[in-house]
Amino acid sequence: MPKLFLKQIPSLILVLCMVQTTLFAQQTRPRPPRLNAEEVQQQVAAFKDSVAKAPTQAEKAKWLSRLASMETSYKLPERFEHHEEAIKLATESGDTPTILDSYIKASMSYRREGDQDKTFSLLKEGLSIAEKAKPSQQKGVYMSVLASQYRDQGMFDKALTYYQKALSVQEVLPENELKAGMANYDIGNLYMRMQDPSSALDYFMDALGEWEIAKEDQWIARAWRSIGAAYRRMGMPEEAEAANKKFEALQKKNPSNPVRRN
Repeated sequence: MPKLFLKQIPSLILVLCMVQTTLFAQQTRPRPPRLNAEEVQQQVAAFKDSVAKAPTQAEKAKWLSRLASMETSYKLPERFEHHEEAIKLATESGDTPTILDSYIKASMSYRREGDQDKTFSLLKEGLSIAEKAKPSQQKGVYMSVLASQYRDQGMFDKALTYYQKALSVQEVLPENELKAGMANYDIGNLYMRMQDPSSALDYFMDALGEWEIAKEDQWIARAWRSIGAAYRRMGMPEEAEAANKKFEALQKKNPSNPVRRN
């Protein structure tokens, strides 16, 4: 791998290339500075060099997806061509996690462009592969991304179906409490949109339990804030106030890294 790549690749690219950390996880990370035009071209060259040197079809597909995701950040003209090529190479490789990852990254790039039709088209195209795949982070994220797409279109029943599928994957993976908590939290937020705070509360509580096992104070605080919101919607002000106090205590514990909005 070129030394230039190792020294200069910014954390933004790493975040974009690891979609499986989920959109919520990205919210807690500081934004790095944007690259200038010369630095962007250096990164493109470094990625292309990694694609050329990749020993297998699957590895080439992974690097192409990363390249395309970076190109999407800077709206470079070859971004969608590279995503399509990555999907083709991944499919030819037969490596299921790589196939799913290539569809995820491509769909996220189209989503950022506001092309909802193409986003849905890609996610539906790869769905049969995802449905048959063994439990993995890629499968869990695939179901979650599709669920979020349905949620944003107001199709809550379909969103719930795929969020539940994402949860069924994340909760069986070993040492995966953080992601399992996120999957529960997604469902809780969906129920809040559906005006069902009682059901939302159950999932927020489950998320809290997972994050307490993981010892993730940021996420524990997020859970308590949402638990308080659910109690308020249910007309239970005392319980809401108790939850809010726990949230505020955790905020004071970590003043330099406050919980942001969902």
